[in-house]
Amino acid sequence: MKTFFYLLSSILVSISLIIGFHYGWEYIQGMFSVRKPKDLVNNQLQKYKKLVEEMQQEKLLVGKSISDLDKEELKTDLLKFASSL
Repeated sequence: MKTFFYLLSSILVSISLIIGFHYGWEYIQGMFSVRKPKDLVNNQLQKYKKLVEEMQQEKLLVGKSISDLDKEELKTDLLKFASSL
């Protein structure tokens, strides 16, 4: 019975020490560190605007049409390649 109370008391002391050190560490961090404010809204808006701009630029690049002269040149190159096989 004596060992049971010794074991229980040592567990309680250990847990209280751990909790005490944890809250002490949190207190020290809160007192001596500078918090950086996070601007999540504007940061996400900037990323979204950048993404939209990139997509619009890609659309402009892809949207350029090939001239008729280039199309004919591509067709002749393709026919030459196909006939060489």
